[in-house]
Amino acid sequence: MEQQFNDTNIKIVYSGIQSGNMDLRFGNRTEVLTRRTRLQKQYRETPYMALVAAEGRDKIIDLDKSNLEKGWNILKCDGLMTTKNAVALVLFPADCIPLVVYAAHYPARALIHVGRKGAEKGIHTKIIDYFLEKHKTPLESLRVFIGPSIKQASYFFPNIEVGQKNSERWKPYINKKNDNYYIDVNGLVIAELVAKGIARSHMQVSDIDTGSRADYFSHARSVRSGDMEGRNTFIVLPGQ
Repeated sequence: MEQQFNDTNIKIVYSGIQSGNMDLRFGNRTEVLTRRTRLQKQYRETPYMALVAAEGRDKIIDLDKSNLEKGWNILKCDGLMTTKNAVALVLFPADCIPLVVYAAHYPARALIHVGRKGAEKGIHTKIIDYFLEKHKTPLESLRVFIGPSIKQASYFFPNIEVGQKNSERWKPYINKKNDNYYIDVNGLVIAELVAKGIARSHMQVSDIDTGSRADYFSHARSVRSGDMEGRNTFIVLPGQ
Protein backbone atom coordinates (compact mmCIF):
# COMPACT_ATOMS: atom_id res chain seq x y z
CA MET A 1 0.00 0.00 0.00
CA GLU A 2 1.35 3.41 -0.98
CA GLN A 3 1.99 5.77 1.94
CA GLN A 4 2.76 9.46 2.06
CA PHE A 5 4.38 12.02 4.31
CA ASN A 6 3.67 15.70 3.68
CA ASP A 7 5.22 18.76 5.29
CA THR A 8 6.25 22.27 4.33
CA ASN A 9 8.02 22.23 0.95
CA ILE A 10 8.04 18.44 0.73
CA LYS A 11 6.06 15.37 -0.24
CA ILE A 12 7.36 11.84 0.30
CA VAL A 13 5.76 8.78 -1.29
CA TYR A 14 6.81 5.20 -0.55
CA SER A 15 5.54 1.68 -1.12
CA GLY A 16 6.63 -1.93 -0.93
CA ILE A 17 5.83 -5.19 -2.67
CA GLN A 18 2.43 -3.99 -3.90
CA SER A 19 4.17 -1.64 -6.37
CA GLY A 20 6.43 -4.46 -7.56
CA ASN A 21 10.19 -4.83 -7.62
CA MET A 22 11.89 -1.71 -9.02
CA ASP A 23 15.47 -3.01 -9.34
CA LEU A 24 16.77 -4.34 -12.67
CA ARG A 25 18.93 -6.91 -10.86
CA PHE A 26 15.90 -8.87 -9.77
CA GLY A 27 13.01 -10.36 -11.71
CA ASN A 28 12.02 -9.67 -15.27
CA ARG A 29 13.83 -6.67 -16.81
CA THR A 30 10.93 -5.68 -19.07
CA GLU A 31 8.52 -5.69 -16.13
CA VAL A 32 10.84 -3.52 -14.06
CA LEU A 33 11.24 -0.99 -16.87
CA THR A 34 7.47 -0.92 -17.33
CA ARG A 35 7.01 -0.14 -13.64
CA ARG A 36 9.58 2.66 -13.83
CA THR A 37 7.83 4.15 -16.87
CA ARG A 38 4.51 3.99 -15.03
CA LEU A 39 6.11 5.70 -12.04
CA GLN A 40 7.48 8.49 -14.22
CA LYS A 41 4.08 9.11 -15.80
CA GLN A 42 2.48 9.25 -12.37
CA TYR A 43 4.57 12.30 -11.49
CA ARG A 44 4.44 14.45 -14.60
CA GLU A 45 4.97 17.60 -12.54
CA THR A 46 8.56 16.42 -11.95
CA PRO A 47 9.80 15.42 -15.43
CA TYR A 48 13.36 14.91 -14.17
CA MET A 49 13.63 11.64 -12.26
CA ALA A 50 16.96 11.46 -10.39
CA LEU A 51 17.73 7.96 -9.11
CA VAL A 52 20.27 7.23 -6.38
CA ALA A 53 22.26 4.23 -7.66
CA ALA A 54 23.63 3.40 -4.23
CA GLU A 55 27.29 2.46 -3.80
CA GLY A 56 27.54 2.16 -0.01
CA ARG A 57 29.82 5.18 0.27
CA ASP A 58 29.32 8.85 1.13
CA LYS A 59 29.20 10.61 -2.23
CA ILE A 60 26.51 13.30 -2.45
CA ILE A 61 25.62 15.03 -5.73
CA ASP A 62 24.13 18.55 -5.78
CA LEU A 63 21.73 18.42 -8.74
CA ASP A 64 21.59 22.20 -8.94
CA LYS A 65 25.09 21.92 -10.37
CA SER A 66 24.24 19.05 -12.74
CA ASN A 67 22.63 18.86 -16.16
CA LEU A 68 19.73 16.43 -16.09
CA GLU A 69 17.73 14.97 -18.94
CA LYS A 70 13.98 14.57 -18.85
CA GLY A 71 13.09 11.07 -17.76
CA TRP A 72 15.35 8.82 -15.73
CA ASN A 73 18.80 10.00 -14.64
CA ILE A 74 20.72 7.22 -12.90
CA LEU A 75 23.46 8.65 -10.69
CA LYS A 76 26.11 6.57 -8.95
CA CYS A 77 26.21 8.03 -5.46
CA ASP A 78 24.56 7.66 -2.07
CA GLY A 79 22.87 11.02 -1.89
CA LEU A 80 21.18 13.65 -4.01
CA MET A 81 20.22 17.23 -3.22
CA THR A 82 18.22 19.84 -5.13
CA THR A 83 16.20 23.03 -4.87
CA LYS A 84 14.50 22.50 -8.25
CA ASN A 85 10.77 21.80 -8.22
CA ALA A 86 10.95 19.88 -11.50
CA VAL A 87 13.17 17.19 -9.99
CA ALA A 88 12.02 14.04 -8.18
CA LEU A 89 14.59 12.31 -5.97
CA VAL A 90 14.22 8.53 -6.13
CA LEU A 91 15.68 5.58 -4.28
CA PHE A 92 14.84 1.88 -4.57
CA PRO A 93 15.83 0.61 -1.11
CA ALA A 94 15.37 -2.67 0.69
CA ASP A 95 16.69 -2.62 4.26
CA CYS A 96 18.90 0.46 4.17
CA ILE A 97 17.62 3.79 5.47
CA PRO A 98 16.10 6.28 3.00
CA LEU A 99 16.97 9.49 4.85
CA VAL A 100 15.34 12.76 3.78
CA VAL A 101 16.68 16.12 4.95
CA TYR A 102 14.82 19.32 4.08
CA ALA A 103 14.29 22.87 5.30
CA ALA A 104 11.08 24.23 6.75
CA HIS A 105 11.30 27.55 4.88
CA TYR A 106 13.58 26.82 1.95
CA PRO A 107 13.05 24.54 -1.08
CA ALA A 108 16.25 22.49 -0.68
CA ARG A 109 15.70 18.78 -0.11
CA ALA A 110 18.03 15.79 -0.04
CA LEU A 111 17.61 12.03 -0.25
CA ILE A 112 20.37 9.93 1.29
CA HIS A 113 20.92 6.17 1.20
CA VAL A 114 22.25 5.10 4.61
CA GLY A 115 23.38 1.51 4.98
CA ARG A 116 25.83 0.26 7.58
CA LYS A 117 28.84 1.34 5.50
CA GLY A 118 27.36 4.74 4.77
CA ALA A 119 26.58 5.20 8.46
CA GLU A 120 30.19 4.36 9.30
CA LYS A 121 31.35 7.01 6.83
CA GLY A 122 28.94 9.51 8.41
CA ILE A 123 26.95 10.36 5.29
CA HIS A 124 23.96 11.28 7.49
CA THR A 125 25.92 14.07 9.20
CA LYS A 126 27.77 15.05 6.03
CA ILE A 127 24.48 16.11 4.42
CA ILE A 128 23.71 18.32 7.43
CA ASP A 129 27.06 20.06 6.96
CA TYR A 130 26.21 20.58 3.29
CA PHE A 131 22.94 22.32 4.17
CA LEU A 132 24.67 24.52 6.73
CA GLU A 133 27.76 25.41 4.72
CA LYS A 134 26.64 25.43 1.08
CA HIS A 135 23.04 26.56 1.44
CA LYS A 136 23.48 28.58 4.64
CA THR A 137 20.39 26.89 6.05
CA PRO A 138 19.71 27.70 9.73
CA LEU A 139 20.11 24.56 11.80
CA GLU A 140 16.79 25.09 13.57
CA SER A 141 14.93 25.00 10.24
CA LEU A 142 16.21 21.56 9.21
CA ARG A 143 13.82 18.61 9.27
CA VAL A 144 14.47 14.88 8.89
CA PHE A 145 12.35 11.96 7.73
CA ILE A 146 13.62 8.39 8.14
CA GLY A 147 11.74 6.01 5.89
CA PRO A 148 11.02 2.29 6.11
CA SER A 149 14.18 0.32 6.89
CA ILE A 150 15.35 -2.68 8.84
CA LYS A 151 15.15 -2.32 12.63
CA GLN A 152 17.43 -3.85 15.22
CA ALA A 153 15.08 -6.77 15.98
CA SER A 154 15.41 -7.97 12.37
CA TYR A 155 19.02 -7.01 11.65
CA PHE A 156 21.18 -9.72 13.20
CA PHE A 157 24.14 -11.92 12.35
CA PRO A 158 25.96 -14.80 14.08
CA ASN A 159 29.16 -12.78 13.67
CA ILE A 160 30.18 -9.28 12.64
CA GLU A 161 33.45 -7.61 11.65
CA VAL A 162 35.95 -7.21 14.48
CA GLY A 163 36.26 -3.50 13.75
CA GLN A 164 32.54 -2.95 14.23
CA LYS A 165 32.37 -5.26 17.24
CA ASN A 166 35.13 -3.31 19.02
CA SER A 167 34.05 0.14 17.87
CA GLU A 168 33.21 2.52 20.72
CA ARG A 169 30.90 4.30 18.30
CA TRP A 170 28.93 1.14 17.52
CA LYS A 171 28.92 -0.51 20.96
CA PRO A 172 25.75 1.24 22.24
CA TYR A 173 23.92 0.01 19.13
CA ILE A 174 24.96 -3.66 19.18
CA ASN A 175 23.17 -6.18 21.37
CA LYS A 176 24.45 -9.76 21.73
CA LYS A 177 21.55 -12.17 22.26
CA ASN A 178 20.94 -15.85 21.49
CA ASP A 179 24.33 -16.17 19.76
CA ASN A 180 23.53 -13.31 17.39
CA TYR A 181 24.62 -9.69 17.15
CA TYR A 182 21.65 -7.32 16.71
CA ILE A 183 22.61 -4.02 15.08
CA ASP A 184 20.65 -0.78 15.46
CA VAL A 185 21.64 1.39 12.49
CA ASN A 186 18.56 3.58 13.02
CA GLY A 187 19.62 4.23 16.60
CA LEU A 188 23.12 5.30 15.65
CA VAL A 189 21.90 7.59 12.87
CA ILE A 190 19.27 9.26 15.04
CA ALA A 191 21.67 9.79 17.96
CA GLU A 192 24.35 11.31 15.73
CA LEU A 193 21.85 13.63 14.06
CA VAL A 194 20.71 14.82 17.49
CA ALA A 195 24.36 15.32 18.48
CA LYS A 196 24.74 17.36 15.30
CA GLY A 197 22.02 19.70 16.51
CA ILE A 198 18.87 18.34 14.86
CA ALA A 199 16.05 18.48 17.40
CA ARG A 200 14.42 15.09 17.97
CA SER A 201 11.07 16.86 17.62
CA HIS A 202 12.13 17.79 14.08
CA MET A 203 12.54 14.12 13.07
CA GLN A 204 9.86 11.78 11.82
CA VAL A 205 10.80 8.08 11.88
CA SER A 206 8.77 5.43 10.08
CA ASP A 207 7.94 2.47 12.28
CA ILE A 208 8.00 0.09 9.30
CA ASP A 209 10.57 -2.66 9.80
CA THR A 210 11.33 -4.00 6.33
CA GLY A 211 12.95 -7.05 7.89
CA SER A 212 9.70 -8.22 9.46
CA ARG A 213 7.02 -6.79 7.18
CA ALA A 214 5.80 -9.20 4.50
CA ASP A 215 4.54 -6.27 2.41
CA TYR A 216 8.05 -4.83 1.95
CA PHE A 217 11.06 -6.28 0.17
CA SER A 218 13.92 -7.13 2.52
CA HIS A 219 17.37 -8.38 1.55
CA ALA A 220 18.01 -9.77 5.04
CA ARG A 221 14.74 -11.68 5.08
CA SER A 222 15.36 -12.96 1.57
CA VAL A 223 18.75 -14.37 2.58
CA ARG A 224 17.35 -16.05 5.69
CA SER A 225 14.04 -17.40 4.42
CA GLY A 226 14.30 -17.49 0.65
CA ASP A 227 11.64 -14.80 0.20
CA MET A 228 11.61 -13.07 -3.18
CA GLU A 229 14.40 -10.52 -3.57
CA GLY A 230 13.46 -7.05 -4.75
CA ARG A 231 13.57 -3.35 -3.99
CA ASN A 232 10.93 -0.94 -2.70
CA THR A 233 9.92 2.50 -3.98
CA PHE A 234 10.80 5.79 -2.27
CA ILE A 235 10.29 9.22 -3.88
CA VAL A 236 10.91 12.76 -2.61
CA LEU A 237 8.93 15.52 -4.32
CA PRO A 238 8.44 19.25 -3.80
CA GLY A 239 5.49 20.14 -1.57
CA GLN A 240 2.11 20.85 -3.09
